[in-house]
Amino acid sequence: MAGTLLLALRLGGRSAAFVALLLLLFGLPAFIQFRPGRIDHHNAQIALAVLTLAAAIWSDRARWAAGMAGVMSGLALAIGLEGLAFVVIAGALMAVRYVLDGNSAAALSRYGVALAITAACAFAAGTAPKLWMQTACDAMAVNWTIPAVASGLILAAAGRQLACGRGARAALTAAAAGAGIGLFIALEPRCLYGPLAMMDPALHAIWLKHVSEAQSLPALMRKSPLSGYAFAAYPAAALIAAALLAGKKALRTDPAFWSLAASLAIAALMTLVAIRAASYAIWFGIAVIAAVFPRSEEHTSELQSQFHLVCRLLLEKK
Repeated sequence: MAGTLLLALRLGGRSAAFVALLLLLFGLPAFIQFRPGRIDHHNAQIALAVLTLAAAIWSDRARWAAGMAGVMSGLALAIGLEGLAFVVIAGALMAVRYVLDGNSAAALSRYGVALAITAACAFAAGTAPKLWMQTACDAMAVNWTIPAVASGLILAAAGRQLACGRGARAALTAAAAGAGIGLFIALEPRCLYGPLAMMDPALHAIWLKHVSEAQSLPALMRKSPLSGYAFAAYPAAALIAAALLAGKKALRTDPAFWSLAASLAIAALMTLVAIRAASYAIWFGIAVIAAVFPRSEEHTSELQSQFHLVCRLLLEKK
């Protein structure tokens, strides 16, 4: 919730943050993976994905945010690779800012150091020593850790090159990306075919196709149209809101907006393949929808009063 509010605040100011608070009060679909007593990896990964992106977006305005983005990225990778796309987007945002503005060098360096240290420590703490040299496509393993650490260290070194021009900065970030991709392919090329590349194909028929959260949105709509439309409604509304925000000049030139829009779009596409990704789209979408609302001091004060009224009513009802 804190990450979503930070995203809304960054895009639309205080009024957007208050709208996001109101949406969170009634946005029950966002809390499907956060039901009390539910022990699972999805909720932690969703929270880390939102926090990673929020920290990366605020890294140009808050000194602590760049390092926090690196730490959150390393923890997200350690828990699972479901949110890998959003970790990559956060890293790409840090790199783009550095290429466009040399003043972002220090932030990139802090991000790279934090990513490398957190990924290495999480791997060592969460993997038995006898498995340190074993590769995997669906979990944090040596073929994921080494590329993450190498890329982080190269980005950290790039951030130390304060006097280089834009072309050199672009080359340094490209080197970090190339090193990560190259090491990943060299260590385990089978993983290019997806997270389930090492799984016995027979398991698809006898297990995977029967996992409810792994079914596609079109399949769910054929089986249960009402449930399918419920999953699709919020991401669809958020994509429309993102298109409206893209028309605003201030946001159209802001890498922070495009990183959030890209995360939302990827989460929506992932939902088409597996409905478990809908939760990511909803959490990102709350911030985008909230940012569409008008932003004025009068409107902000009115929203604040309405929010306080709703909270008081809920407390009195309790």
